[in-house]
Amino acid sequence: MHVDTPRHILHLASLAELAGGNDAAFRLRLRRETACFHYELRDLEPETLLIEDAAAFMSAISGLLIGEEEARALLTLYPTARIRLAAYRDTADLEVREALAFCVAHFFLGCRWPSVHDRLDHDAFLALLRDQARLAGWRCAPPATVNFLLDGAGQDARREAGTHASR
Repeated sequence: MHVDTPRHILHLASLAELAGGNDAAFRLRLRRETACFHYELRDLEPETLLIEDAAAFMSAISGLLIGEEEARALLTLYPTARIRLAAYRDTADLEVREALAFCVAHFFLGCRWPSVHDRLDHDAFLALLRDQARLAGWRCAPPATVNFLLDGAGQDARREAGTHASR
């Protein structure tokens, strides 16, 4: 989930006004449509199986042991992720994965999930994330089970292994 600065939004608006119908106007329209989408679906709740899948995905990318209860709590705190999960009904959807990853990173570290463009040490990021989670009372899986990427590789293996655990 991208959060823009007020300065950049005003800059986009001024570009859209000057050029009329350019890329800036298009981007503003997309943001408006996204806001309307989330507003209209604000009461939508994902099914239990989807929450279990979300828990497995968040566990797989972070190395945290996130069960259904924790996933439900995170989705309550991050309604954008909850709405996308319920609306798209698939944790393989990239927008859903990005929203779920944002939940984990923002909840524990106050930042978004890193992208490839950040060019950072993923191991250091995960170590900090896990340290902060441990200090907050959350449990971690052994490091070998962590899959940092948002491609979902390893998600089915975690589900089959039954690693849905509570804190």
